[in-house]
Amino acid sequence: MYFNIFAEMARKQLNEQSMSELMGIPQRLLSAKLNNKSKLTVYDIFKMQKIFNKANCTFEYLIKK
Repeated sequence: MYFNIFAEMARKQLNEQSMSELMGIPQRLLSAKLNNKSKLTVYDIFKMQKIFNKANCTFEYLIKK
């Protein structure tokens, strides 16, 4: 699980459904990616960084487990 991604989603008051809509992917796919059942891509992380729009949301910070 990617706890920092969940923390940033909570700060932005985003649930998986709203986050998946912002990312342009199905909710089930986002859930699978966040729970290590599907691969989280670099492109996914870049989308998340843009959504979170914070300087401290580095690639390394977001993927830290």
